[in-house]
Amino acid sequence: MKPVDQTAFHPGADAPEEQVGNCWSACIASILEVPIAEVPTFVAHDDWWERAQAWLRERGFGIYPLPPQVLDAMGIGPQALDCWYIACGRSPRGEHQHAVVASGQRVAHDPNPERTGLVGPIIDLCVIYRLDAEPAPAWELAPQVELHRTVTVA
Repeated sequence: MKPVDQTAFHPGADAPEEQVGNCWSACIASILEVPIAEVPTFVAHDDWWERAQAWLRERGFGIYPLPPQVLDAMGIGPQALDCWYIACGRSPRGEHQHAVVASGQRVAHDPNPERTGLVGPIIDLCVIYRLDAEPAPAWELAPQVELHRTVTVA
């Protein structure tokens, strides 16, 4: 993982209302170790999840959602994830959501220059993996639990 900072931010007093942040894209760029300019701002679109999956697939990667309720149902928590993952939760800069790169229970990189992480619990998390890699055992259990991908990030 090579930390990459976001270049677009959730609307503030001086930003246009339609502007969205690219923290989630910066997390993908960090995990894949590519420049932020190479990663689209997926969350600017209603079909952001499908766009992200397709973009990653073209590059030999997949993305797997593991919401906290799935980990709870499996009797494990994020600390069991021995890999880089994208954690989403409430931003300390407002009522919108934010994304960071984490490993275990530790925030490894907050793409916002303020580096203030998340406020409160993780709401959603996603693991990016190589398509030619064997899935982790926890991933094999997760489809037994209903997954929700309704998180929006800024």
